[in-house]
Amino acid sequence: IAACVAAVGALTALYTVRAPRKYEASASIRIDDRLVSLPGIEPLQAASDLTTEMEMLKSRTLAEQVARELRLAVEVEGSRDLPRSSLLSAIEVSDTADSVTYRVRPEDDGRIAVLAPTRDSALVTARPGSTVTLPGASLVFAPAAARFGAATLRFRRFETTAEDLRRAVKVSRAPNDANIILVRYRGSDPELVKNVVNAIARDFIAGRQDAQRSEARSRVSFLREQLDTLSAQLLVSEDELRKFRERAGTVNLDEESSSQVKRLAQMQADRAQLNAEAGALRNLLVSVKADAAAAKVDGPSPYRRLIAFPTLLRNPATSELLRSLATVEDERATLLIRRTPDDPDVQILTERVRQLDEQLRSIGVTYLQGLTDQTASIDSTLRAYGSQIERIPKTQVEVARLERGPKVLGEMYALLQTRLKEAQIAQAAIDPTVRIVDPAILPDKPVSPKPVVNMLAAVGLALALGLGVGVVRDWRDRSVHTRADVMSVTGVPVMGLIPRIPGMRAVSARLRGDQRVRKRPLPGPSFGAPKDREVSAAVEPLLVSAAKDRGLIAEAFGRLQTHVAFARPGSAVKVLLFTSPLSGDGKTTTAANFALSLARRGRRVLLIDADLRRGVVNRLFGVRRAPGLSEVLNGTVALEGAIRQVDVGSGRQLDYLTTGALPADRTGTMPHEAFAAMLEHAEPLYDLVILDSAPVNVVSDAALLAAQADGVLLVARSGVTAFDALAYAIEQLRSVGAPLLGAVLNDIDFRRDAPFDRSYRYYGHADPYFHGQPK
Repeated sequence: IAACVAAVGALTALYTVRAPRKYEASASIRIDDRLVSLPGIEPLQAASDLTTEMEMLKSRTLAEQVARELRLAVEVEGSRDLPRSSLLSAIEVSDTADSVTYRVRPEDDGRIAVLAPTRDSALVTARPGSTVTLPGASLVFAPAAARFGAATLRFRRFETTAEDLRRAVKVSRAPNDANIILVRYRGSDPELVKNVVNAIARDFIAGRQDAQRSEARSRVSFLREQLDTLSAQLLVSEDELRKFRERAGTVNLDEESSSQVKRLAQMQADRAQLNAEAGALRNLLVSVKADAAAAKVDGPSPYRRLIAFPTLLRNPATSELLRSLATVEDERATLLIRRTPDDPDVQILTERVRQLDEQLRSIGVTYLQGLTDQTASIDSTLRAYGSQIERIPKTQVEVARLERGPKVLGEMYALLQTRLKEAQIAQAAIDPTVRIVDPAILPDKPVSPKPVVNMLAAVGLALALGLGVGVVRDWRDRSVHTRADVMSVTGVPVMGLIPRIPGMRAVSARLRGDQRVRKRPLPGPSFGAPKDREVSAAVEPLLVSAAKDRGLIAEAFGRLQTHVAFARPGSAVKVLLFTSPLSGDGKTTTAANFALSLARRGRRVLLIDADLRRGVVNRLFGVRRAPGLSEVLNGTVALEGAIRQVDVGSGRQLDYLTTGALPADRTGTMPHEAFAAMLEHAEPLYDLVILDSAPVNVVSDAALLAAQADGVLLVARSGVTAFDALAYAIEQLRSVGAPLLGAVLNDIDFRRDAPFDRSYRYYGHADPYFHGQPK
């Protein structure tokens, strides 16, 4: 994290110092969403769409217009905050000019030289205020241009300039959904930044006004043409309606047809009434006539019943006849009381009754005939009216068709006249819905770079980057770091915690045969020929003299010695096997340093390199392999003749046995009978025999040798040995019944691994007990 902070901070500081200053200017434009209206006139314009207007502000056409107006294709680069107007007072540049860069340099005589792009010779010189002509452009240098020193004059293609301007302009809507659009622009020239924003706002409003006026002019012209056409059509339509009315003889067809229909209905009602009355009278006469034929001579007259007919009753003649009939009948009835029907007087009265009956019948028949004639007359009149009414719909349809034309044309004419007046008003009026609220002003300070903000952001970014890298590394790290990790995987106690030995990484690389590690001869005559006495510069302080942290490291190996000694109180450990899951876990260096630690404590120790496949103890001590273990096992060399010594100080020494010549067939197994015999011979001579075997996960030698050892230590390396590899190694050793004493965790960086195990803080690696002088 500290490295990330330092690196990002340095880059940020460099950027802050070297980056060009950027200035920002902004303008706000208000666009109302209400309708533009005048008293008595319909609205002239629909509501504005802010999204559309914002896109118009970012349009390529507007960008080209502003770039052409401000000559943005010409740029000046010089000292910081050098405005273009300080060097150039007037610019004319063609839209077809090519991209080219010139250098501008003041001369001693007050002139200004324009240098060619590829050579140092002056292309043209001119005094301030005079015009300079270049390919595709003409310039006028400002009076104070010579005071600003050398500068770079860059011409860019017009299309590129307009496109860059379009992308650089930022258009947004004001907060809280206000009907205000904000236009922002950034650049290195504060004066141009202000002018660009104001030009965009001004040209946008002007273009909008021009578009509306152009639209209004087009509408006025179109409406006038339509009004002329409608006027002619309206005159023709009205003339056709007038001529038809004259031919049809109608003034108001609706009223005429209504009166005729009412008259027709009345006549139909009258006819129905007459027809009903005639039918009733006819039935009455038939009934009376039948009764009269069957009546007695001296009986009452059936024609008395005619008095029940209302219409006949209202007739004076009929009423008089009925009264006379009643009188005659009364007289005859009186005579019949005293006389017989054959009496002459009675016969006279009877004849008189018959005459009156005939008169009544005649009146009824006559009245019935009159009703019949009236019905026939009405029927004739109805037929005449029927033909007239049938002609009324056709006339009415034609009149309606002819009237519809002038009506529609008249409405359209009135509407077009209204629209014409509105278009004329819009053509003359200025649209108040769009206006500049705040124009851009000259920025007084740059908006970037911001040193404080940049540094804070850089620190935050560096911390986030460092933490992210740490989290990723921790997530991907599947290696053991603490004793708890080792115990959870192996299930055996951790016998020793070996701190990191200075230079041990170089030792491990040297043992693996990495040729990139620096080598140098090891001093001292006890290691054979000079070409065999090569050792890493990092291993020399450990093997020959004292280590840098000798006290702490020696105490760690001493603690391991104590744990091994008391691992089996009933029986001493005479043969101790060191193995590891894989190569590079620190098995050989741990075994060698453990042997050196015991030797320094006065113990007789024999270190045997039992890895006949790839043993490296000879490299560790800088000697040749042969003679060694392989020669002892095949009987060509005695054990005493193959053992070598290394002085560990204070008159003490460490005996060690290298692998000897490696067998040609390295896939074979070790001769265990000969190896057991060798161990049986060496055990009485030493306090402890240490075996450095091959990795148990790679070959089976370590598992086989474990059967001949009194104890086995499984070595794991902090931050290197993986959980799965360690678990597999334990499984291999337990499957052969190896006498497993425990595990050793080496190469521990207590400060680095403290986050994994907090107890590392109290292991005393920083305690002055190991470093200070006694009081």
